[in-house]
Amino acid sequence: GQMKVASVIALFVLGAWSTGCTYTGSVDLNPAYDIYSNFDDKVPGRWAFSSDASDFVTDAVDMDGIQCVFHTYPLDAKQAFETSALHTFTNLVDDIDLVQNPISSDQLLDLGFKGQIIIRSKNMRAELEFIPGFWQAKAKSNVELTASLQVAGPSGNLVGTTASDDGNGKASAGFACEGGSDAVAEAANEAIKKILTRLAERFASSDK
Repeated sequence: GQMKVASVIALFVLGAWSTGCTYTGSVDLNPAYDIYSNFDDKVPGRWAFSSDASDFVTDAVDMDGIQCVFHTYPLDAKQAFETSALHTFTNLVDDIDLVQNPISSDQLLDLGFKGQIIIRSKNMRAELEFIPGFWQAKAKSNVELTASLQVAGPSGNLVGTTASDDGNGKASAGFACEGGSDAVAEAANEAIKKILTRLAERFASSDK
């Protein structure tokens, strides 16, 4: 009767929460365009640009609490960060060329560059927590990114700085905890924009 149906539903729900699945969220491009700058217009000159965000990848974010712990939430913000960084700095300078690897200082002038901009990931901390609710749990995530900016000219380094910033994301957990990936992706999106804003403002507010 009703008791049997309730038991079947309870077992089904328990199975959905305890069977391990991997949920990957989609991290979007999130360039930073609202940048405070010392320059009235774009930073003059032709610049070489390279970035490496290999540290912004993890097979599983850190889980806080016991809900949904059987599931795995990978995070790959590498491509989104690198492309967002390129868009951010393209908007800041007169002319930019994407290069695969940094160029030696003595080659910059020969290749027609005023200087080069190098961005490297340093560290990523990503956490996910599920908060029980009356009808459905909520997923809450925090992602912190640390990255460095190096600006070099023919005579050597012009700027060297490291910044950290974080983002937060929230989503409904979903029936089988799948909403956790949305919360993680939202947090990563916000962190990308905030840290690129910091790095870009340090570039645009320095004397070239």
